[in-house]
Amino acid sequence: MEILIYTRIRRKDVTIYREDVIMRRKATEFFRKQDPVSKTFIIALLLLTLSPLLTRAESGPKISYVLDARQPHTHLFQICLTVQKVKTPYIEFAMPAWIPGYNRTRDFARNVQDVEATDGQGHKLEMEKRDYQTWRVMTGQDSTIKLTYRVFANSLHDINIASHIDETHAFFNGAAVFMYVIGAENEKVTLKIEKPEAWKIATGLEQTSRDYTFKAESYDHLIDCPTEIGNFTQYDFIVGDKDHHLVFYGLENFDASFMIGDFKSIVRTCEQLFRGLPYNHYTFIFHLTSRERRSGVEHGN
Repeated sequence: MEILIYTRIRRKDVTIYREDVIMRRKATEFFRKQDPVSKTFIIALLLLTLSPLLTRAESGPKISYVLDARQPHTHLFQICLTVQKVKTPYIEFAMPAWIPGYNRTRDFARNVQDVEATDGQGHKLEMEKRDYQTWRVMTGQDSTIKLTYRVFANSLHDINIASHIDETHAFFNGAAVFMYVIGAENEKVTLKIEKPEAWKIATGLEQTSRDYTFKAESYDHLIDCPTEIGNFTQYDFIVGDKDHHLVFYGLENFDASFMIGDFKSIVRTCEQLFRGLPYNHYTFIFHLTSRERRSGVEHGN
């Protein structure tokens, strides 16, 4: 067995690095000289010392979203954001003013309406709007907070960076519809999508159950996976043992086999360039309308 001691350094300092290596070697030599009983005691002491750190690392809030798209004629998404294991007297929520892959600020908060906060028993909580994109909710010493709000989504003009819902489909970029919990952006989250029964879902997120619940490793991961919902057309292909999906909404005035062949070539080139494909599956979403516009936004998936 070898004990490794690492020193976290924010700058490259050769002297500190060498001292760290010396400490690591001395610790390893010390451990090797001990008898079996002493080694067992040292290991137990290390585990006892580290256990509070591991507990704190896993004690963050539990965050889940529900997106309701079952009233598409209203052009509104209904969002319910639940935060469990809250341990602070207040909690703050915010709408982002940016989107992955797009180098301009956006005023997504202007589309938010009817914001309400309740505790785990459904009692309304005191809430204050701190600025145009941030809401503070007083927890009232309750460990569960539910924030509900609606998002107006009726823009086909900038659908690549915003969201849209009507009787034909629903599409959202996460940054345009999901608030985040300030200070908990790195926590894992789940997303449940409620949709019209006949509609399908296309997204880069991993599905965890048959009731259309998906998971993300963090808030950034969640909003970097745009989602299409509706009766879209989908073509599939495999490169490098990875599934790839081409999802089309709108016009279909193209040669599908030609399109698939082109994207296969693009993905194969990326596989060679990066020496592999760093995902389990990938979804490309296309909106083909009669409007004269050409744009695209890069996403993690």
